Amino acid sequence: MIMSIAAIAIAALVTYIWLIRGFFSAFIHLIATIFAGAVAFAAWEPASYFLLEKGGSGVLGSSAWAIGLAVPFAVSLVLFRALMDGILRANVVVGRIADYVGGGGCGLGAGIITSGIVVLSLGFMRLDTELWGYKPIEYAPNGSIVRGDKLWVPTDRMVAGLYGHLSQNAFRTPNALAEYYPNLAEVGEVGV
Repeated sequence: MIMSIAAIAIAALVTYIWLIRGFFSAFIHLIATIFAGAVAFAAWEPASYFLLEKGGSGVLGSSAWAIGLAVPFAVSLVLFRALMDGILRANVVVGRIADYVGGGGCGLGAGIITSGIVVLSLGFMRLDTELWGYKPIEYAPNGSIVRGDKLWVPTDRMVAGLYGHLSQNAFRTPNALAEYYPNLAEVGEVGV
């Protein structure tokens, strides 16, 4: 339950921030967030393996998969925003209603991506299997793995689906995320 509330709170906060800043700014941030997510998933495995090698069995090593996703996302989002703010120096005002509606919609998209990446990153932490009341994978009495809970707003599954789809289409690579991690939202709970 706490994880569901946290996921909704992150998405709502990002939505509100960009709703009040207007459609154009929110749209630019949404584009930056989409690209930052793509960079994060592209850098995720190499960064995680690097951290595993350097961290060994310590805290860094046990958090490598989480840090390997979260840090590239945060760093690339800051860099993309700085780049776009440097290129596009002025905001465009399209009208009060359009600014709120468009800003809210784009802010919601950026909020869902941000929330999903945070939830996925937390899932890769080597913590209790029921993190904050969220247990997407459970073990049946016979020992088999079964799907468990979903978030109230499944931002982790939305983001995994979005970038899995993009990895086979617009951001196509020979090693598509969707092929290697078809159930990415559940990978952290089972183990990478």
